[in-house]
Amino acid sequence: MADKTKKTAYGTAKVFLWILFFLVFVVLVSVCATSNKLMYIYSIHATIKSNLQDLFTGILLRNKSLNVTLNSTLNVITVPTTMDVTGSMASRIVSKAPTNLQTQRPDECEDCFSHNFKYVIDNDVMCKLYNNSQEIDLIIFIFTTHQRQQERNAIRQTWLNYTNKNTANIRYSFLLGEVPDENVRNLVEMENKIHSDIIKEDFIDTYRNLTYKTMMAFKYSITKCSHAKYVLKTDDDMWVNIPGLLKVIQREKTTLQTAVGGACHPVAGPIRNPGSKWYASFQSYPHDSYPGFCSGTGYVTSINVARKVFEVSKNVPFFHLEDVFVAICIRKLGYKLYPIPGFNAFRPPFDPCLYKGDALITSHEVPTEMLIRFWTKPCRSK
Repeated sequence: MADKTKKTAYGTAKVFLWILFFLVFVVLVSVCATSNKLMYIYSIHATIKSNLQDLFTGILLRNKSLNVTLNSTLNVITVPTTMDVTGSMASRIVSKAPTNLQTQRPDECEDCFSHNFKYVIDNDVMCKLYNNSQEIDLIIFIFTTHQRQQERNAIRQTWLNYTNKNTANIRYSFLLGEVPDENVRNLVEMENKIHSDIIKEDFIDTYRNLTYKTMMAFKYSITKCSHAKYVLKTDDDMWVNIPGLLKVIQREKTTLQTAVGGACHPVAGPIRNPGSKWYASFQSYPHDSYPGFCSGTGYVTSINVARKVFEVSKNVPFFHLEDVFVAICIRKLGYKLYPIPGFNAFRPPFDPCLYKGDALITSHEVPTEMLIRFWTKPCRSK
């Protein structure tokens, strides 16, 4: 009995030591992060913070006897495994009520989110008109990271052929933030000298900063490509059926003047599991539901909506899930999310006639070798 008591006491002490370390670290680095010179440290701080949250959750699960005490202290409860909005199984941690550990994100603000980052790589030529009668029907912004040159090359060789190297009525750009590794920065600069198709700003390029990347896309579209009619946001692991997309745009041109269209979910809620890629704490999003969202794997809208979203975003507090942030802006504008058949946040089974027909617009998680195979294999309809 004495040994068991000692083990319990040791486990309790271990947990509270982790809590103390976590809180002290967050406070110290948060104070330091107010300096622009320490933005990389702040990025590291965010990563370590997330990892410590995961570790803390694991300690809770391993020390079930402490759950009652700790849940009372942290004001959280655990609930059984359930389906999250992505359709995958996950054990969730749900906040019961607001806590005083951190200030909650407000619903609105006044000029609190100004996207004032500087261009590191800027290609004005991407929206150049080559004759007086030329128009730009669509500009495509592709989210990528420095290391994924192979994926970018595969896209250039396949469905981006329709842009004719950014001289046709379809234009595109790969979007990047900043990284500390000088070698990978230099490689991207060399790549851009060859293709002239990269836009990069000086915010830190992390998953939690994708909202900055989205605002960069909208800012570029309205300041340097305002003569484009429509905007598509997508990722570098996607198949995009350009001919099918142009037909969708033509068919939905009226609706897209006040809507964002794609693989849209009208009902969705925040995932409270710290181990999830889409985790949102109660402090970062204190409500039980999102205003829906259109999957960031691919959504399309008009240049008019891109302009309005960028303008209203200045008064919407930052939220790290970019597709949800856009949906928040859309709701604030009184616009709508518009589900469009053919936009897929998953990868349908490959059939050349499906992927090159009108029924499929986007396919997700398509590896480079598969992308090239899809592009080169013809449809042999019966």
